[in-house]
Amino acid sequence: MLSITCKTGLRAVLFLASRVETKEKFSIPELAAVVEGNEHTLGKLLQTLVKNKVISSTKGPGGGFFIAPEQIQAPIWKIVLTLDGDDFFQACALGLSQCSATRPCPLHNSYASVREELAAIFRSTTIQDLSKDLRTGAAFLS
Repeated sequence: MLSITCKTGLRAVLFLASRVETKEKFSIPELAAVVEGNEHTLGKLLQTLVKNKVISSTKGPGGGFFIAPEQIQAPIWKIVLTLDGDDFFQACALGLSQCSATRPCPLHNSYASVREELAAIFRSTTIQDLSKDLRTGAAFLS
């Protein structure tokens, strides 16, 4: 499963992407209210996303976090890898450290195909794809 940090990061990035056309910038408290996240944790994860060029930020008056038009072309895979690494797509469904094709857990064979399908979805779905439904009101973050 995705960590709470990663889920919060996904919500924040998708919210920013839904506002890409307005070129608005948002502070940590503003984003925390929208994504229902802890300001301290959100601040740390936003800086990680900026450092990895998933989103952008500017300092000073009128500053804040935003996403540039070219950044919304990235797959959501990039957000997950930045915040959680690839464990979500590699780890055992039961959390066993020694689970493998040669020494499988009871869920291994069933979960492997689901995990591969999820990885394909996360690799092929862009931030822009998901933000479109937010802009039109067809999807919601809270």
